[in-house]
Amino acid sequence: MEIPTSTEALTKLLRSKGTTTSQIVEITSHFDELDLYFPNKEIFILELIQDRWNDQKLVNFKKDYKIWKLYNDMFSKVTDDTIRKKLLKDLRFVPHLMKTLEVLDSDIPEILIELERMCVLINSMIRVDVSAENAITILGKTLSLIQRTDADHETLVLQVINLTDITNFAQVSAKMSDCYCRELLLPTVKYFVKFGSELTLLSDFLSKFLFEPSVDLVQLLESFVDGNRSQLESQDCILIFEKSMQSLSKQNFSMLEKIFTIITSAKKQLAPSLLKKLSISKKTMSQEFLDNLLPESLRDSKYDQPFWSLILHILDLDVEIGIQNFDQLIKLVVERKSENIESVEMLWEKLIQCFINAREFVGFLEKIQTYCGDQRESAIFLLQDPLFADKISSNISTLSVVQLKFLITNLVDQILKGSSDTSDIGGSVLKLILKGLSRLSYISLPELKPAVAKVFEVHADHPSKLWEIWYLAMEVYDDIVPLDSLESIEKQLSLFFSLPIKPKELFYYFFKLREYTTFDLVQLSDALLQFLQESTTETKRVVLKDIFSNWYSLLNSAFSRKALEQLTNFLVSEECIDLLDEIFEDDNIFEEPNVIFFLVQKLQERSEQQEYVLKLQKIPIQCINKSTRSDLINSLSSKKVITKKDIELIGHLLSNPTFKSNIERQADSLYSVLSHATEKLTYENVAVEKVWQNHLGQMKEASSIDFIREGAQFISRGMNEDPNEIGYFQMAFLALKVCRSNALDPLKKDFVGKCLKRLSNAEKEDIEIIIWFLRALYYVFKLDNNCISKDESARQTVSNLYRSIKTSDKEMQKKLLTNIFLLYSTTYADKLEYLYAHYMVLRNCDIESEEILPAIEDVLSDSSKTNLVEFNQAFANLTFSLGSCKSNFNEGLLELYRVQIEHLEKDNIIGTHLFAKSLSEFYTNCENFKSAGVPVLRLLTTLQSLLVSKPWLFSQYCTEMLFPFCLKLMSTFFEGSGANDDLFTAIVKVISNILLAQGVKLTNRHHLMNSFICVCLELIADYKNTGLSSQSAKSLSRLISNFVEPSSSGNNYSNKYSKNNLSSTVGLQKKLLRKYVPVLLIRFIHLSIYRPFESPARKELASGVYAIFDLISQAELNMINSILDHAGRQYFKSLYAEYKKVGKWDAN
Repeated sequence: MEIPTSTEALTKLLRSKGTTTSQIVEITSHFDELDLYFPNKEIFILELIQDRWNDQKLVNFKKDYKIWKLYNDMFSKVTDDTIRKKLLKDLRFVPHLMKTLEVLDSDIPEILIELERMCVLINSMIRVDVSAENAITILGKTLSLIQRTDADHETLVLQVINLTDITNFAQVSAKMSDCYCRELLLPTVKYFVKFGSELTLLSDFLSKFLFEPSVDLVQLLESFVDGNRSQLESQDCILIFEKSMQSLSKQNFSMLEKIFTIITSAKKQLAPSLLKKLSISKKTMSQEFLDNLLPESLRDSKYDQPFWSLILHILDLDVEIGIQNFDQLIKLVVERKSENIESVEMLWEKLIQCFINAREFVGFLEKIQTYCGDQRESAIFLLQDPLFADKISSNISTLSVVQLKFLITNLVDQILKGSSDTSDIGGSVLKLILKGLSRLSYISLPELKPAVAKVFEVHADHPSKLWEIWYLAMEVYDDIVPLDSLESIEKQLSLFFSLPIKPKELFYYFFKLREYTTFDLVQLSDALLQFLQESTTETKRVVLKDIFSNWYSLLNSAFSRKALEQLTNFLVSEECIDLLDEIFEDDNIFEEPNVIFFLVQKLQERSEQQEYVLKLQKIPIQCINKSTRSDLINSLSSKKVITKKDIELIGHLLSNPTFKSNIERQADSLYSVLSHATEKLTYENVAVEKVWQNHLGQMKEASSIDFIREGAQFISRGMNEDPNEIGYFQMAFLALKVCRSNALDPLKKDFVGKCLKRLSNAEKEDIEIIIWFLRALYYVFKLDNNCISKDESARQTVSNLYRSIKTSDKEMQKKLLTNIFLLYSTTYADKLEYLYAHYMVLRNCDIESEEILPAIEDVLSDSSKTNLVEFNQAFANLTFSLGSCKSNFNEGLLELYRVQIEHLEKDNIIGTHLFAKSLSEFYTNCENFKSAGVPVLRLLTTLQSLLVSKPWLFSQYCTEMLFPFCLKLMSTFFEGSGANDDLFTAIVKVISNILLAQGVKLTNRHHLMNSFICVCLELIADYKNTGLSSQSAKSLSRLISNFVEPSSSGNNYSNKYSKNNLSSTVGLQKKLLRKYVPVLLIRFIHLSIYRPFESPARKELASGVYAIFDLISQAELNMINSILDHAGRQYFKSLYAEYKKVGKWDAN
């Protein structure tokens, strides 16, 4: 638009009612460009905007954030406070703000930013009178607008609270509470749900307006929920309930029940969640309320997840409910078992826990015995199904010895006197009790022995019913079996064999008897095999696991070879083979030769399947005789397809050579392993390597000399006659890889020559084969660099290689570049800087440092020993590059720097000076490395190590510089980033290692530690922006403890003074420290009050704070107390009380 050239016309245009907000903003943006006299133009614009704002009908001026911004910008240019105050008094801000908050529908984030600016300037200049109702409304509407953004606008909220002076309303009336519920409660709740409830003032208002004793809380919440039913989400309701729990006392559970009813009437599905909250908070409701809630839930149930959750939480809150409603709940368990087994199992466990918590577990056992006796078939699973029965037996240890004696005696009497049905139920309960005895302490068991021994006095028409009970008693006590039981074994066996159905426990009973006395197991083993043959898979698995875990010695010594072979057949079947993993956890089974012999034999027969190969790998080779190993190796190596697992097993078997297998005697058989392997072009094959290693390790033996000679000839012949067969080259490489002598030098020369020849014609080769040749040569040259020094053609071939190979596959290209560089590094004989340049370019091509950095390390290791001048020249250039390197090369540069400083030696004086210079250079330019987070982390780890392993690197200057260096790293990397715990911990460890290894250099430098720790405390307190968690707090707490508890280890006195002198030195250090550490405590207290730490972080910092208290004396305590303000002194008092209670050392 055209802007007038005279002041009169311009002001007329601006005042015009037809001028839009956009036009006003545009005109004012050109004020500085206008060539006209317009004094006090800022005041004119401010008065113009205020005039429009004071008119409630002109909503466009209220909704346009640019007008708000213009007002704030212009206001900041007015410097006269008298004029500023007059302007603000002329603005009817409260009606204007209320109308704005009401009509605002767009550009909300922008408006909120400008509103915050305006509130700040108003609060700094004048006090605004706002009625209680208007104050509540303004805050509520502000929170509602913030809901529509992604930021919490905490500062704005605090400024609005300050503006409205809502905190200073002395008395809360019913009218104000009603207004709060109507206008502010819902926005507050939704704000808490979205952004968290850390704004304590908002929480205070909630307590003030809602939970004051004079307020009718129930009526207010009832009206609130009814009026906002459509807007209330589940999380909102849960938060209201949580706040109610926190604000109401434990005695006020009747009101909590009413709130529960109000919320669940609107959101019925929340009942389980609310009860869970109560349970966690250790609060409860009246038994009467819960007693009514349970039948109501059972009556209206849909048996869905909320129903089960509700029942469980009711039982959590009041165990008496579970005990009183036992019949209904046990009926629920029985009837719903098949429909929802998981929930039923949880209910069963919770029901048991109710009786345990009420110390009524004996009563539970009596009730369950009666119930099962009445219901019989439908309920007996509670005592027999392991899923349910184990819950009973696992809790037997909660009973006292007296209670157990009473139960066992009663059950034995019932079995003696009762009918068959009664004795069966009693027997089942007795079994569960005996199973649970294994969990009792060894102190309690002897007292129960007489009572348990009575089970052997029981006689029955069918003694087999008692054998499982006897077995369980024998499992607990080794010497409890009466003599007559041992004398009547033949009679018992005869009766056992006549039984049509033989439960597994009866076999266990006889196995257990066999531990007491000798008797023939032939018939019993036959019966066991028959039982396994007829059993279900699940039963078979259980029995096999039990007998091979508990009675492997018995199987080894007392079972016939035929029976043991059949048992092993069952164990290695497809449905049971996985049991070997658990069985092999007990190493003692490998001491049983017969068992292991048949296991190996049966696994070998199925070695075509990988599952069986894996199991063979777990058997120690000492347990497999040489002949068996040789046969197994032959079997595996003759497969048409040899997998990686097969090769690993062969390698395992060759850990102790046999020199009998085909691959150990014949080079062509060994070559066959490579040619039939599923994985081609690998750089390792443990089977082939082991064969060569074993022969090279006994070169005085004629058989090994022959194998090495014939093997080398076989490989050379193969490379000559069939140069396209990569297998010969691979076999040569694997032999050279393990050779540490000159025995294979002719083969090495032949291999290198053939490889270089093929590489010189690389354009004709497959790219993957070229890559393999490059890496293989790299490994060979790395092991013996002499094989390239005599032949310059190697360097030339490598240098020309990249130009002759092209590929469009990016991944293949990266592999090719990686391997060319690796080989190039072994043949390189020029300045290190050129090699560094290659490295940095490759890193910029996304090649991982783990792939190529080891090559640089090898070159540096050699250079630091043979050419110190070249090493230092490269280090100097690297140091200079820290301040001038382009950002895309930063990661590579730091990695090179880290490796370079790791290879500094004590006699390299120039290198030591360069190290100090390089640290200074990195400190100056560390902002440039913000994108190189991982290399910086690794550099810090290296510095930690060097501080301990090479302390001579760190001069006084160097040591002191590490403090600002670390602080600058934190300020650089923590800004605008996510989680920073790893970096923070690494930095703290650097400082900690200074204390450990360089402590003497800090004797008069305590201010460095103080400054560092104070900054760290501030960063942890500002966890929202720094991303630091309790993990960082833990590392800082350790540092504080190390700082205030000086040791002699870092002071280098150990060779000069006696122990007494050391002790006195530590004492002097502590005395000196007392003057300096109070500032840490003051800083901690200040932050705890005004920028509170996250709760887990504060808990971690507590140990460091306690260590400070341990050091300081009463004088320092008095000084700290005098420095702190009122809030600080109160916190200090509670902190010191906490220290005396839980942090102070107590000899007792």
